[in-house]
Amino acid sequence: MASLGHDLGELDVLWVDYADAISLHRVITTNPQERRLQRLATPTPLDNRISYGCINVPKNFFEHVVRSAFIGTNGIVYILPEIKSMRDVFPAYYDVDEHSQLQSANLPAPAP
Repeated sequence: MASLGHDLGELDVLWVDYADAISLHRVITTNPQERRLQRLATPTPLDNRISYGCINVPKNFFEHVVRSAFIGTNGIVYILPEIKSMRDVFPAYYDVDEHSQLQSANLPAPAP
């Protein structure tokens, strides 16, 4: 049973499994060397594994889909296989600025 809460600081997260410290939250970009936004923007999940058990999602997606769905209630969260890209599944909530961030990281742009 998933519910909104806070991490050890003041960041609000969706606790998917509180006992095992697995949460879903906005992508954390405090360490530029990790290039988290750029890695999530690539077309395959092969370079997306960087967190310590958490599920990172774009800020817009967390704010407008996850947070709004769980305010004042609990719910079930399913973690699905990575068959489609985030852009294919949630095109309206894909908020990575591809042109500036991907070019600066020298990563290929995701396929349209």
